[in-house]
Amino acid sequence: MTLRHLKLFIEVADTGKMSLAAAKYYISQPTVSQAIRELEEYYNVLLFERLSKKLYITKDGEKLLRYARTVVQTFDELEERMFDRKHTQTLRIGATITVANSLITDIAATMAIKSPDTQVNVYTDNTRGIVSRILRSELDIALVEGEVKSLDIVSIPCIEDILVLVCSPNHRFAKMDIIPIEELVNENFIVRELGSGTRELFESSMAQMKSRVTIGWECNTPEVMKKAVANNLGVSVMSVRLVRDEIENQTLCARLVKGCNWSRQFSVIYHKDKYMTESMRAIMEIIKAIEPLESIKSLIKMV
Repeated sequence: MTLRHLKLFIEVADTGKMSLAAAKYYISQPTVSQAIRELEEYYNVLLFERLSKKLYITKDGEKLLRYARTVVQTFDELEERMFDRKHTQTLRIGATITVANSLITDIAATMAIKSPDTQVNVYTDNTRGIVSRILRSELDIALVEGEVKSLDIVSIPCIEDILVLVCSPNHRFAKMDIIPIEELVNENFIVRELGSGTRELFESSMAQMKSRVTIGWECNTPEVMKKAVANNLGVSVMSVRLVRDEIENQTLCARLVKGCNWSRQFSVIYHKDKYMTESMRAIMEIIKAIEPLESIKSLIKMV
C-alpha cells in the first residue's frame, strides 16, 4: 500500500467514477481499478459496492477515506515544509459569511503580524458548506456561527454573539424599545439562505415561539441585506457584530424581540483527526482574544 493508492482511492471516492480518477492522474482506468482492488486485498475489506455501473462507498470505505485524507494532507504539508527554505506555512481557514464580514479581516491582519511566515488563505461559505470542506480536508480550521453536528469535527465555542432585529430608522420598530413578538407577523423579512447558522437559529426560535413570519427575500450577502433594510424594504435578523458600524452611524437600528433568546457562540472547528500545526495554534489564540460581546453592547444602544 502506497501514497499513490490512497490518492487514487480519495479521487474515486470524491468523484464516484474511476474514469475521472484515471483522467486526473493521466493513467488508464484498469490501472485505477487495480489500485482499488489492491487496497481491498491489503485491508481485506470491500471499499466500494458496484451497483448498476455506479460506485457506492461502503462503511469500511468511509473509515479508510477519513484516514487517507489525513495521511495525504500530512504528507503534502511535510513536502511543503521540507522543500520550502523559508519554511512558509499555508493555513486554509474557513469563515462563515457572518464571520467573514465582521471578524475575519482583523483575524488575518493580526495573524500577519504575529506569524509573518504563514500564508493565510480564506474560504467563505455558510456553515453547511464550511463543514463539508472540513470533512473533505479542504480546510485546516474554520470559524462558524452555526451548530455543527458531525462527530468527526471538533467544535470549540469561543466568541459570544447575539442576533438582533435590524430595521431602518424610518421603520415603526425604531420608535420601540423592545419588539413584542406578535408584531413580527405583518413584517417582510430579509433572511439568509438555507444552510446558514443565522437562518437556522432564527427559524428554530420562531418555531419554538409558534410565531409565523413572512420571508420576502433570501440573500447570502450581508451588505445587500443591510442596504435593503436601510431602504425600508423589510426587516432582518443579523449578528450585532455585523451591523455595529451601521448602528453607530445611525443608518440602521437594532432591537431585541421580547421572549426571543438569540444568544449564541461562534465556534472554532477542525477535523478530529487533523494534526494541530503551529499556525493553527496561533490563529486559535488570536480568535480567543476577540473583543467580548459586553464591550460591544456598551457601545451600541440596542434597546
